[in-house]
Amino acid sequence: MQQHIQSLPLGDQLKSICQAMAALESVIQYDEPDQADDGMFLHSGRYYTFDQQSGFFKVDNQQGDYLFVQFLQEGNCLVGLDHESEMVRVENGLTEEETRLMYKMGFDSQIAQNLRRKIKYKSILWQGIFDDTPAPFSALKEREEVQRFGATLCLWHFPEDDQWKQGKIDFPEGEDPDGSQYLLSLLRFSPQAFKDWVADYYELSNLDLDTIQDFYAGKPASRAHIQRLNPQCMSFAALSQEFALIGYPCDFEV
Repeated sequence: MQQHIQSLPLGDQLKSICQAMAALESVIQYDEPDQADDGMFLHSGRYYTFDQQSGFFKVDNQQGDYLFVQFLQEGNCLVGLDHESEMVRVENGLTEEETRLMYKMGFDSQIAQNLRRKIKYKSILWQGIFDDTPAPFSALKEREEVQRFGATLCLWHFPEDDQWKQGKIDFPEGEDPDGSQYLLSLLRFSPQAFKDWVADYYELSNLDLDTIQDFYAGKPASRAHIQRLNPQCMSFAALSQEFALIGYPCDFEV
């Protein structure tokens, strides 16, 4: 197994990092959320999201790649997609003749528009990715993003395991054939790595590293923490609800 997978944190350690990243971004990119019928807050454009109730963490880089981790009492499972990997196979539901016709007629033609309405993407999963996945995690294969766009990485471990496991896969040639090295790099495992990511992604280079370190250490978020991260964030009542959804502690009065 590749070194970057062997060194991936396990269980509670990975979970606390994921919660810290989601909590930090919720402050840095705080906006007034819409609330869905089920009470969940909806935010567009979030890179990191964590739902404490379901134990589900997701990374969406807004560029066609994703990574999610399902945290369960039985163990944990990580699934990801590098959309540029040679392991990606997606059908659009059109026949070869219909596909050729759509491109031949041009996308603005009536024929092409009618054909596009027929498109229904379905992934053809690379052999071995999910074949050996244990029963507690088998339902992840049926998630919409996996069915529509595919997956190139699936890892899992049980509480008694000392490292992540992976199915038997005949990888195509290449330096990072399944995109696992790239996908795991989307997780920022240290406060400095998170700070560097924020500086690049959000163009915010002045975040206080000590505050980020406090989040990574799991210290309850205070009003002082929030003000150092985002002086414009004043909706502490709404933020405390979001922290509760993430499962990250806070001690500011609302």
